Amino acid sequence: MKLRSMTRLCGIVVFAGVVAITTTTVQEATPKAKHHRYKVVDVGTFGGPNADTLVPPPAAQILTNNGIFVGTGETEFPDPFPFACFNPDCFIREPLLWFAGSRVHLLSLRPGYSGGPISVNDFGVAVGFAENGEIDPLVGTPELKATLWKDGKVIDLGTLGGNGASANAITDDGRIFGGALNTIPDSDSEYPFFVPGATQVHAVLWKHHTIQDLGTLGGSDSVVYQANNSGQAMGVSFTDNVRPWRARWRDHCLSAMVSVTFWYQFRFLQS
Repeated sequence: MKLRSMTRLCGIVVFAGVVAITTTTVQEATPKAKHHRYKVVDVGTFGGPNADTLVPPPAAQILTNNGIFVGTGETEFPDPFPFACFNPDCFIREPLLWFAGSRVHLLSLRPGYSGGPISVNDFGVAVGFAENGEIDPLVGTPELKATLWKDGKVIDLGTLGGNGASANAITDDGRIFGGALNTIPDSDSEYPFFVPGATQVHAVLWKHHTIQDLGTLGGSDSVVYQANNSGQAMGVSFTDNVRPWRARWRDHCLSAMVSVTFWYQFRFLQS
């Protein structure tokens, strides 16, 4: 018994030693991998102190695989709404697009007011939200409109009859998803739905110059955050017991994606 145990032990030790020697030899023979060196680039501003993204990832698709980046840059001009500044610095913030080492100053929805893209596709078509220079009479704050930047033009995508909307995602074939206010009174539209207002906000799809209401999970409000090129979209929706659950739209149909992790995340953010 002792001899058999000793034989087994010696076999293991020798095998481990051979492996160690072999591994060392291979490592010595393999050339060392070269680390890719990154260069930090300052995208710059439009005369103001800061530049930023309106909505940080992963909620926003601000960088494509071919290197297109979208964001906003501050100007040196003060915000025309000092009682409700678009950003904490109270400077006008204007949209920008970065590609191939060049910064493109995109048009504002209305000159002299803030806005910017929060999603861009591989063709450089961007969507987001922007001020239109008007005050929402129902809440007394600047109206925010879903905005499309395409072919050097800026376009107001419209709402469901309410005073605001936000375009949050765009696919490569031009389908745009987000949230838009309707005319039904509601006090819960601002968080976590991106669209402040006094009426309901519903997840919507903009396609071929039309807007489609994608519905909710039985509650008052919903919104799409992200979408893929297959036309699937995800976001959040209130259920009939006023709880935000993660939701998924596919082929214009809504289904619940109950996720305890997701629910606790939103409950934590609301506390």
